[in-house]
Amino acid sequence: MSTSKKVTVLGAGAWGTTLAQVLCDAGNDVLLWARNSDVVDEINKSQTNTRYLEGISLPVSLKATNNILGAFSHSDIYVLAIPTQQLRSTLEEWKNSFNKQAVVVSTLKGIELKSDLRVSQ
Repeated sequence: MSTSKKVTVLGAGAWGTTLAQVLCDAGNDVLLWARNSDVVDEINKSQTNTRYLEGISLPVSLKATNNILGAFSHSDIYVLAIPTQQLRSTLEEWKNSFNKQAVVVSTLKGIELKSDLRVSQ
């Protein structure tokens, strides 16, 4: 019996790309979302993300997109790996795209500088 899951990682910086790699290595079908189309193209063509992870080879099975609706439709498991300072505005932008039954895993830490609130607040 396979325990492989479809997972969407939202954010292709060093942390999000690393999480996507670990999830792929564990046998999951992972789609990594990035705003930057150059990062997406590099991941899909070269299996690297030199902007954030110099010298690291990514799994061939890891795919990337900058299409947020495609990222949300890929799975019902969303891993948030975007910068804490962009969380509030980004979630506001995305709120109608989330599958209401999805599992959302936040990997963010720190405080929002404008409000001094923790991510959980």
